[in-house]
Amino acid sequence: MSRVKTRSWAEVSTFYHRLVYENGWRLEPLLKLVLFIAASPYADGLYPATSVAMLRIGRYPDFAIRDAELLIEYESQRRQFHFRYFAHPSQNEPEWEKYCDATEGATTLERFLLKQARWFKKDAA
Repeated sequence: MSRVKTRSWAEVSTFYHRLVYENGWRLEPLLKLVLFIAASPYADGLYPATSVAMLRIGRYPDFAIRDAELLIEYESQRRQFHFRYFAHPSQNEPEWEKYCDATEGATTLERFLLKQARWFKKDAA
């Protein structure tokens, strides 16, 4: 199974900042979401990787593709996020998918982390 090379939240923030402000990509909501995560209590328990307009998040450093992986893609033409979650292949969990407006990215992510995947407990967040 292929692995995803994760980076620090600071590296990911810099990556998206450059795409937006140096290269003119229309990914401001994705950059804003990355900055939200980096400053949140969730940051230490989430491991990010970049794939241009898609943020990949795993529970472990250098995680395996589609092994408890959350993909967050920003669709600039529609001004929306597309969230997709893939559970570990051996787990009997359904995949999860959600579209939301760009302004609801942080709220949708928190709902996923706390209620859908239960990666964090509310009092621990």
